[in-house]
Amino acid sequence: MTDILSDTIIGGDASNATTWNGGTVQSGVGLFVSAGGIASNVSAGSGGYIDVYNSGSAVSTYLFGGDSKDNIAATLNVSSGGQASFTSAVDGANILVSAGGTTSGDVAGTGGQETVWGSAVDLTVDAGHAYLSNGGNGTNWTAGNGGWIGIYNGGTLNGLTVSGTNTYADISGGQVSNATATDGGIVQIENGVTVSVLSAVSGGAIQVSAGGIAQSAVIETKGVMDVHGGGSSLSATLEADDATLNLSGGKASQTILSAGAVNVYTGGDLTDTTVQSGIINLSGGSATVVSATNGSGGINVFDGGHLTSASLQSGGYVHISAGGTATSDIVQSGGTEYVDDGGTSISAQILTSNANIIVSAGGLASDAEIISGYGTVYDSGTMNGGSIQSGIIRVSGGLVSGMVAENGGGFDVSGGSVSALNINTGGFINLYDNGAAANITGSGSNLTNGNGGVSVFGGTLSNASFQDGSTLTVSKGAVSDVTLATNGHGFITSATVESATISGGTMVLSAGAITSNSVLTGNGTVPNGQSQAFEAISAGASSYNATFNNAAAEYVSKGGVSISATINDGSYAYAYAGGTLSDLTINNTASAIVSAGGQLTGATVNNGGYVSIESGGTLSGTLSLQSGGQASIYSNAGGTIVMDGEKNTGLVISGLSYGGIVNTVISGFDGAASGDSDGIVLDGVKDGDVVGIAYDSGDANRVWINLKNGHAIGLEIDKASSLGNSLVVGTDGNLIYEVCFLSGSMIRTSAGDVAVENLTIGHDVVTFDWKSNKYVTRPVVWVGKAQATVRTDLQDDEAGYPVRILKDAIAEGVPYKDMLITAEHCLFFEGKFVPARMLVNGVSIFYDKSITSYDYYHVETEQHSVITADGMLTESYLDTGNRASFRQEGTVVRLGGKKRTWADHAAAPLCVERSFVEPLFRAVELRKNSVAGRCVRTEDIETTLDPDLHLITDTGATLRSMRHKVRWSRP
Repeated sequence: MTDILSDTIIGGDASNATTWNGGTVQSGVGLFVSAGGIASNVSAGSGGYIDVYNSGSAVSTYLFGGDSKDNIAATLNVSSGGQASFTSAVDGANILVSAGGTTSGDVAGTGGQETVWGSAVDLTVDAGHAYLSNGGNGTNWTAGNGGWIGIYNGGTLNGLTVSGTNTYADISGGQVSNATATDGGIVQIENGVTVSVLSAVSGGAIQVSAGGIAQSAVIETKGVMDVHGGGSSLSATLEADDATLNLSGGKASQTILSAGAVNVYTGGDLTDTTVQSGIINLSGGSATVVSATNGSGGINVFDGGHLTSASLQSGGYVHISAGGTATSDIVQSGGTEYVDDGGTSISAQILTSNANIIVSAGGLASDAEIISGYGTVYDSGTMNGGSIQSGIIRVSGGLVSGMVAENGGGFDVSGGSVSALNINTGGFINLYDNGAAANITGSGSNLTNGNGGVSVFGGTLSNASFQDGSTLTVSKGAVSDVTLATNGHGFITSATVESATISGGTMVLSAGAITSNSVLTGNGTVPNGQSQAFEAISAGASSYNATFNNAAAEYVSKGGVSISATINDGSYAYAYAGGTLSDLTINNTASAIVSAGGQLTGATVNNGGYVSIESGGTLSGTLSLQSGGQASIYSNAGGTIVMDGEKNTGLVISGLSYGGIVNTVISGFDGAASGDSDGIVLDGVKDGDVVGIAYDSGDANRVWINLKNGHAIGLEIDKASSLGNSLVVGTDGNLIYEVCFLSGSMIRTSAGDVAVENLTIGHDVVTFDWKSNKYVTRPVVWVGKAQATVRTDLQDDEAGYPVRILKDAIAEGVPYKDMLITAEHCLFFEGKFVPARMLVNGVSIFYDKSITSYDYYHVETEQHSVITADGMLTESYLDTGNRASFRQEGTVVRLGGKKRTWADHAAAPLCVERSFVEPLFRAVELRKNSVAGRCVRTEDIETTLDPDLHLITDTGATLRSMRHKVRWSRP
């Protein structure tokens, strides 16, 4: 067929040809194909024009070039009703598909172009261009080799493949579905466009700009989808390891990662994502509701990235690095959350037994809730707040604080520290070497349940409190400032506890345990015989400087030691067999008990305090018994008791009913007067049991008390023989008129007259042997001192006033100065002793009522003797049962001694017979008015010396006394 050199019409009416095959439409010439016409294999060069319309058709048209002068391109115009197929356009040629026109199988080759307002099927853009404009419709378009396709508003394309480097499909409008970018090809989705069912594969890329939407994209091998600010991806799937979705300010939702990576940059937002495998990288963007549920699937949260409500399981993980944040993640079976340097996890939930959260150097996890599973904190990581209900948080470095552990959840601490933790029922802390715990609160019933609590196997624990059944168990390490409150319990072995406070709780110390400065406070009661706050010390354990208040207790069993404890207000310390109490201080209402086999190595018992060393118990040190304190011991207790203060009568010695030697040394006796001195009570020894008292000639500290049963009691009292302690058993409390000298009486000795208060044992006094009329020197064996207080409400001779015998009252120079003696003291006359009271005349010898309180003395020689006092013959002391009232720079030990009698032991007979005494009285009376300083009576008072006191009734009956309430004892 020849070329077409002029405008030619085929089809349309019967006069026109219906087919045209081959030839070239020359420049400026048009070929018009109308109804019924068919143009086949026709070419058009520059300026050539083919118009197919009104049911005309063109097949295998070839368009090339354009005029170099006027740049008129070869053109195929497919108008309404026209059809063209397999057209090729190159070198600037142009295919125009108008509304209503249809093409298929076209190729826009190099430099060629196809613009579609109508319909184009199976279009290939091979280094050329194609445009789908308003109203245009395309199917299965392919761009390659640098080709370019533009889709505009109103265009619709189903099936798009963009392949090759520098090959683009720019979708700025219309609707596109089933698009594929491959081998470097790019699909660009612009503002307002939604592209559905698209894919990127083999290096292909999908670009989503602001306002663009990529829906149901599949990103395969080396495929990439970039979603920029304002762009969106909906329901994308990544299916290859090297598939990539980048959110650079854009959004993606309902994404599935079967493999590959999603990178979320600043401003990017990822929601409702499932990571089956592959990874999400958050670098400044955010992700919400992400599920990593399989094998190697995970999420990396980098600087500025924020993850919310991730769900991890079956190998899924979150890795939070510096500047990244994850909030409210849920970690389940097989899932792991890693928090690295500078990363932050907030309110994570670890739900199952093999789920994990791991916090490393500089990482922070706050308010994590571990329902079941594990946590790990190491290398300066931090976990703060939250709880663990089952499982373990392993701390090998860093800090865990502000958490609650319960129901089988807890902490293994082998490095770093834990602080401000609450350990409830079933919760626990296991503390190992290099670990530290502080400010711990235990408040669960771990003791009852048999699990939980705080166990210290090493490291340090400080400022911890336990109550309501919670427990502290220490087998190694150092513990300080712990509090065991009501029903809190501590069990210590091979460890040190410093400054514990036990207020209603208990502490049990076993081998190797050492506590110091503990303070225990009870609740004031001791139910069932056991304090509600106590410290129990067993073999190999020691307690130092503990303080016990308000009915708290200390129990020391075999091999245990308590040192320097202070026991206060109703509290007590108890040493069982083999237990040792050392250097105790026992204060008011407090007590210490040492049972058989127990040992007390030193104590101070203050006013109101009490210590009991039971039979078989041992005192191996010094017990300082203060006035008002009490100590009860047995004869074999040992040690030393120092009785400090006056009126100290708190020592009781038991087990001496059948005699025995008390191996406890007693020292520190002192006192001021009778009833105002120290005392020792021999429990079970009665007044009638004692037959005599003697000092041991070979031991100056030994006192022997001989009993009626043939046995003897030996007491070791410091300097007993030199002090001349008075030994009695009890008193009846009534006034006893004592036979003795008052202070200032001058006793004649071999060295001259010496004041009675200055006499000591060993002084040689001059005695008068009236039978041989010789003076004999005898040593003083005892000097006793007492104090008397006058009972002014009684008669003069019963009140206890001292008798003053004025100088020269008996004879010239006898006495040579005023003499003061007690009323029953006897003076020696003509071989007989006469009580001073019987010579009272009210003038030269009288009761001195100016003295109502005075010290008085006994001077005892080995035998009752006549001695000289103030120049007058008188008697030495004869013990007729009143020794108990006296002391001499020692103590009045309430023991007792065998009484002597005037009939058997007196140096001269006692005489009170009127026939002998009255002449003496009258002789003295005759001298009374010549005695200087005599007492002048201002009024006459009717008196009688008749001892037969009785009453006469008005009927004449005589009533005599049946008993005397106040009695005097003869000297």
